[in-house]
Amino acid sequence: TVTRTPLPNGLEAGLHAVVFHPNFAKNHRVYLSYSQSEPRRAVLTEMLVKNGPDFRADPATERVLLEVPHQLADHFSGSLAFGPDGMLYWTIGDGGMRDDPHGMAQHPFLLQGKVLRLDVDHRSGSRGYAIPADNPFAEKQEWRGEIYAMGFRNPWGMSFDSMTGRLWLADVGQEMYEEINVVTKGGNYGWAERDGPTRLIAKGDSPQPSTSFIDPVHSYSRTTGEGICIAGGYVYHGARHPELKGCYLYGDWGYGKLWAFRPAEAGGVATNTLLFTHDPGDERF
Repeated sequence: TVTRTPLPNGLEAGLHAVVFHPNFAKNHRVYLSYSQSEPRRAVLTEMLVKNGPDFRADPATERVLLEVPHQLADHFSGSLAFGPDGMLYWTIGDGGMRDDPHGMAQHPFLLQGKVLRLDVDHRSGSRGYAIPADNPFAEKQEWRGEIYAMGFRNPWGMSFDSMTGRLWLADVGQEMYEEINVVTKGGNYGWAERDGPTRLIAKGDSPQPSTSFIDPVHSYSRTTGEGICIAGGYVYHGARHPELKGCYLYGDWGYGKLWAFRPAEAGGVATNTLLFTHDPGDERF
């Protein structure tokens, strides 16, 4: 249990994610993503879980790795995942406000609206981590080397496919679409020039930049009652439900729906199957 300064208006503030180091059994290191106020910021930190029956992270061992300023108390994102490469991936939202008015998600020297890739086992310079040499922008002075991919609004729910190593990430939309992305090294996923697979309405008739944007592998509409707030999930490889093997399971926080998305295979067509919709009166959930 760790006590931190709460934000005046909660919104999406608080603890966002906890992950264990791949070598946790030996080093006892755990990583947390949370928000703080005065000034408002997103925090990535490391703690140690000491031996004993309580199995608790010890606040006295906290080591802050990175803090990122945040305009509003929403769009923190804050997902964490260790990749099969042993690197720690951290998502940060665009900072809040409509339409990302400051263009933060597309700015190459800001960390908001990005997926970061960090080496937490080493240090470089005064950082509490190292920037992996094979990060896509590590050698570019005009870019922050931590950036792995960019162009996200409020990416929530990041996971690696345990079989293929693909990085899956859901991004919460604004007015038109909720989207699912397969994240690639150096990829630009369009926000706030694009909203899902289309041009952002607020951009009107202004020409779209010549940047090569990557469209989501799947999106669903906010305007037709399909959902309003996507929550990313995992690719299923279990034995209990063989019909779901290889499907990406995800939900919608606002509408209580759960889907199974099966990506298109060679020459095939992707499918998206609604598995169930939560009944608010069902006390089992």
